[in-house]
Amino acid sequence: MKGLGTDEKAIIKVLTECNCTQRQEIKKQFKLMYGKDLISDLKSELGGNFENLVIAMMDPLPVFLAKCLRRAMKGVGTDEEVLIEVICPRSNQVSSLSKIGLQVHSW
Repeated sequence: MKGLGTDEKAIIKVLTECNCTQRQEIKKQFKLMYGKDLISDLKSELGGNFENLVIAMMDPLPVFLAKCLRRAMKGVGTDEEVLIEVICPRSNQVSSLSKIGLQVHSW
């Protein structure tokens, strides 16, 4: 991300070869090494759907799922497919998702 242009292929390679836990460690190490927030840097360098995807990949899984649930229920109508996809496989984790949702979105 240094200098002119952004090496999007490098970002894709790094993020897709790491699991969620490793991406959280990358975020932490970036802050330690460069004194800057990786998410802010990514937002300033990327745009559109690619930016949205990369930023979503940098969220811890419970935060990502809480955001998905919020978007599925926000506004007029509900996206039941998203609710089913998020809640059904994690029925024993729903209460923790609710707590995270409250922290992230102040419902």
